[in-house]
Amino acid sequence: MHQNQHSKPSIEEQLLGWIPKRYRNEVVVGAALLIVSLSIGFLTERNAPIIKTIPIVVEQTNDKHSKIAKIERKKALLEKNYYDKIVSGTQAFNEKDYKVAITEFFHAKTIYPYEFQPRYLLSKTFYTYCKEEGRYCGNAIKEVNYALAYVPQHGEIEKTNKLMHMDNWLQDYKAQKLAENESSIHVVYGVQNVN
Repeated sequence: MHQNQHSKPSIEEQLLGWIPKRYRNEVVVGAALLIVSLSIGFLTERNAPIIKTIPIVVEQTNDKHSKIAKIERKKALLEKNYYDKIVSGTQAFNEKDYKVAITEFFHAKTIYPYEFQPRYLLSKTFYTYCKEEGRYCGNAIKEVNYALAYVPQHGEIEKTNKLMHMDNWLQDYKAQKLAENESSIHVVYGVQNVN
């Protein structure tokens, strides 16, 4: 025998058939709470309205003053981090810990990319590292050129002159190294054994 595939829906299905299954528990609980609260209200205050409105006060957090205060806090934090990086980088430079100085000045430059001071200090550190240890000379050339591009229009004449001196020295160093490399390359063509 064939069983009927369409059985009669349950009472729950009949009452809640229009609500998707995943929301049915919430609807049942909400309806039960509404019925209970209306019953209590009706039983305790027969002359009072059944549904009372409760004023809801929502505090606005997006007002102009709180946004300004948040921006000011962020600016102050950036200023502090920038200053800390410049100070710790300068200290590392004075201790000849050039790798740490480079990292600190690079972070300061990242905080304020258009500021001249961290670019100058980064250039000076790479230049000194190259001059004293012969390391990171390519980075020194690059950073000196970047720093020269960010020189303020007014002031910083002394630092600009120092950057020009660094650039000249680095270009001479680069030319000297290229000349040394060219002279150290010996290519022998057509070598023959002579008996």
